[in-house]
Amino acid sequence: MDRSNHYEAAFEAYLQWHRLCYVAVDETRRAQLGDIKVKNLDFIVYGSSGARLLVDVKGRRFPTGSPGRERRVWECWSTQDDVDGLERWTELFGPGYVALLVFTYELSPEERASAYEDLRRLARAFDLLPPKCREAVWMRRVDDLPQKEVAIRLGITQKTVEKHVMKGMKLLAAAMFHSGQAEAAQDEAGDADKSNKQETQRGKP
Repeated sequence: MDRSNHYEAAFEAYLQWHRLCYVAVDETRRAQLGDIKVKNLDFIVYGSSGARLLVDVKGRRFPTGSPGRERRVWECWSTQDDVDGLERWTELFGPGYVALLVFTYELSPEERASAYEDLRRLARAFDLLPPKCREAVWMRRVDDLPQKEVAIRLGITQKTVEKHVMKGMKLLAAAMFHSGQAEAAQDEAGDADKSNKQETQRGKP
């Protein structure tokens, strides 16, 4: 890893934020495997679920191109040297290790401002979801919990969990891309919440 490279520094910050175990590799000098010099990787990452990753970080600005002639394309790129190096490191580390090219992007100030506004809009829309709907969406889409576990935690059926998630995602999409449809989606999400209350009441002894 080259800490003067802000793309690699950003990826390291990401690993630290998620409290993942990793080793940053000094890439200022090429390693030599036998008679062949091989491009160093950037990180060895150990995931919480047992994943073992050999990571090479690539960075680029978005959008690319000169002012007035920007290219708004999310490009993934690598050289044959990158691919060959990761392949050799994977062979050296052995079974269980997976090579991974991570493509990172530096947003222009304009794109960054637009992204922040999108996040604010999404947060506002999420806060407007009915309580049960909001909890179901968070547990399924953020915490990535199984539908059965979400149903147990919320005290509802799996079918109702599915309904909450579908309506919640529809509302969030409407708020982000079709503001005119947001109110209709909000009403549907509210109906799902009312249906859940009726279901809970019927289940009481």
